[in-house]
Amino acid sequence: MSFSELVIDVPFLMTKGLLLGYRAGADLEFDYFFHHKSGIRRESIGEMVRELLDLDCMTHICIPDDQVQGFRKALAKVSETIPVHVRSIRPIESAFFNFSFHIYNKRLGEICKSIFKNVEKGVEIDQKQPSEVYTPTTVGVHEYAPMHSYTYDGQGTVHGDFYNVVKLFREIKKSKVAEWVHCSDIKLKIRDG
Repeated sequence: MSFSELVIDVPFLMTKGLLLGYRAGADLEFDYFFHHKSGIRRESIGEMVRELLDLDCMTHICIPDDQVQGFRKALAKVSETIPVHVRSIRPIESAFFNFSFHIYNKRLGEICKSIFKNVEKGVEIDQKQPSEVYTPTTVGVHEYAPMHSYTYDGQGTVHGDFYNVVKLFREIKKSKVAEWVHCSDIKLKIRDG
């Protein structure tokens, strides 16, 4: 399933209401992703700050390509009542994010391995060989720096199909290892033409 990024000149809550109204009115079910709710990086730090402070009423959203024209028509219908303007529509080619983890619990290490092993089709993980170290007994004084009997460390990049990259990102963030797996924002690669 391919997606496009829309930048719309109305605040987040209004955009969400318009989108939900469009879905309900057309009796459609489809996935959508607001940038600031899904961990997707915006164009620039300036845009992020303006959106956060409500200085610029602009919302970034990703919706399936087959819904772009229908949603755009729905926005055009309400534009006489609500000053809404679609600033840009950009088709998404792929997405990626970087990650790193440092886990000191064998059970959580296994959960982490499972997440990165069972990825959806169209998603690739470029990962430096993770380090897994078992130290059954610690020798020496470790009052000031605790020694762990198990350590699982790794880092890499997840890239590929937009929808499945976002799905993996969300899976990590909702998992039991979310506290130990650090992920960058998702970055979009926009299709040419």
